[in-house]
Amino acid sequence: MKKFYQAIKKYKIIHIIYWIYAAFDLWHILVLNRGKDYVFNKYDFINDIAFQMISVYSIIYVLIPKFYVRQKYFLFVLLSIATCFLAAIANSIVATFYIKFIDPDFVFGSTLINVLAHFINNITVSVLFVIVILIEHYVIKEQLNRQLEKERIEYELNFLKAQMNPHFMFNALNSIYFLMDKNIDQAKNVLLKFSSLLRYQLYDCSTEKCDLRNEIDFLSDYVALEKIRSCENVTVEFNKPDINKLYFISPLMLIPFVENAFKYVSRHAGSSNFISINCSVLEDTWLLFTVENSFVKSTEALNSNGLGIMNVKRRLEILYPDLHTIEIKENGSIFKVNLKIRLK
Repeated sequence: MKKFYQAIKKYKIIHIIYWIYAAFDLWHILVLNRGKDYVFNKYDFINDIAFQMISVYSIIYVLIPKFYVRQKYFLFVLLSIATCFLAAIANSIVATFYIKFIDPDFVFGSTLINVLAHFINNITVSVLFVIVILIEHYVIKEQLNRQLEKERIEYELNFLKAQMNPHFMFNALNSIYFLMDKNIDQAKNVLLKFSSLLRYQLYDCSTEKCDLRNEIDFLSDYVALEKIRSCENVTVEFNKPDINKLYFISPLMLIPFVENAFKYVSRHAGSSNFISINCSVLEDTWLLFTVENSFVKSTEALNSNGLGIMNVKRRLEILYPDLHTIEIKENGSIFKVNLKIRLK
């Protein structure tokens, strides 16, 4: 109901249209019909306009909010017709009094035809008003819905980021913790890398989009940190593209897949344990990102819908609708993610 009143307050075009119509009608009566019926026509005009306004504003301010907005369409139509008809009857009754006052000898025609004529006029003007008012009502409603949807998406994205950042920070701090038991000097160097990762999250990731090169550098620092901590018997390969142009991507879109690979990679002694990360730009349009790793079959490892993966899938749906494809599959002891994103 509030949206309906916003439509009336924001847009006055319906009133302008109505008074233009009324002014033209008055000009037609006063200028073109200055005959013996001039006096009758003048009072008829005033009477007609008064009861048309009663019909129109009763429908707009009473029936639309109470019935149409609440989706009681049948009652709205029925009561609108009844309002126009009652106004037509009242119009005819009032006209009878002032005509008898002006000319007591006046001979009246068919009352039914007179009422029907006023009823048709009331319906015509009311329909004009209602159409314009409802158009504006739905325009405002659609604008409001779009704004609410935009705010909902922004809130959801911020919520997903808030979930992702502590998840990543926990893993990184855990890596440094394990490294401090092995080599304190190396742990200090890793801590510097970690500060670089945090700097990227605090500044670059606060925006809606970031430079793809910065996102890849962020991945490179993370891979270097993980290789130092826990990849003594794991071969890690990261093939980065040579990018000379500016491409934009939503920040922290790729890191969950890399995190997942390091978390679930197999670590068997004397066997092939590997993580392969490949990133390339195809035809200046598409980012191709592939993460492949060996893994041990287990309930946890087979679950590709962990927190990080779920979040990034949801973000892809929101930010890249119909502009991405993602394939996550397990083949024997190999886990692979293929992601394709249309770059902005």
